[in-house]
Amino acid sequence: NILNLAGNGKNREALGNLDHLEPHVRRSGRTRRLLTLLIARAAVTAELKRLDESRSALAEAVQTAEPAGLIGVFHDSSVLEGERLKSIAEGLEPSPYLDALLGPRETVAAGPALLFELSPRELEVLELIDQGRSNQEIAETLFVSTNTVKTHLKNINRKLDADSRSKAVAIARRMNLIHPTNHP
Repeated sequence: NILNLAGNGKNREALGNLDHLEPHVRRSGRTRRLLTLLIARAAVTAELKRLDESRSALAEAVQTAEPAGLIGVFHDSSVLEGERLKSIAEGLEPSPYLDALLGPRETVAAGPALLFELSPRELEVLELIDQGRSNQEIAETLFVSTNTVKTHLKNINRKLDADSRSKAVAIARRMNLIHPTNHP
C-alpha cells in the first residue's frame, strides 16, 4: 500500500508504486482513484522535498475534482491535511474551490465555495439517516415515495463523494453540515 510505505518513511518506494499505477488508472477513467493517487503523489513528493512536483500533482487533483465538486476525496485523505496542504498549495492559482479545500471545515460547510451544496431536503434526509431511520421511515416522515428518498441519497452520495449512507453522514458531520444526534 502506497500510504503505508510513505507512512513508514519509504517515500521513494511509494513514488515508484505511484509511477507504476498512475498510467493504468488514467486509462481506466476512474476519477476518484486518480484523485487518490494524485493526492498521495503530492504528499510523497512533498516529503521528498520535490515541491514543484508536489504542487503540480495537487494542481492536477484540484483541476480534476473541481468540475464534479469532489471535496470528499480531499477530506478523506489523511495524508494532506491542514498546514501540509496549505504549504503545498502556496503558489497555485487561487480559486473559490481551492479556498474551500484550504479553509477550515466550517468554511467548506458555510462558505461561498459550496460546489456540492446540499438542498434543504437533502440535509433533512441526512439528519434522518443519522437518526437511524430506514428509507421507508424517511419517506413517511417527509411525505414522499421511497424512490424519491433513494434519489436524494444518490444525489447526497455524489455531492459528498461518498459510497454509502453511513459514509455520507460521517462526511457531513466532519464538514459541520449536520450535527451528531442522540438516538432515541
